[in-house]
Amino acid sequence: AFFLFIIPVASAQNNYTICDAYTQLEKAAPCGSKGYALDYGLPICKAFIDNEPEFNDKGKAFLDCVRPCLANFVSVNITAGITNCTEIKDDAFSSHVPCYEQCNFC
Repeated sequence: AFFLFIIPVASAQNNYTICDAYTQLEKAAPCGSKGYALDYGLPICKAFIDNEPEFNDKGKAFLDCVRPCLANFVSVNITAGITNCTEIKDDAFSSHVPCYEQCNFC
């Protein structure tokens, strides 16, 4: 007997490349499971990707804009050599509002 299993493309082939910034941040400044990169940034980035099919066109456009914007702020922290976990978390969260505004969230 031959069985054909069809796996939905969205769940089988999600591309988390944009989320690599959070992994790189954790490598550059290890803050552990309670740090911004692993506790918030990486899981939320992946959740945005996993749930993107559920968004309408405006929501998808927002996600396409906000993911690289937020990842850029993370990359700036890496380049600047910021290693204080509290400072990383504060800087990252302070980047959310400007990115959301830039990407027409409101």
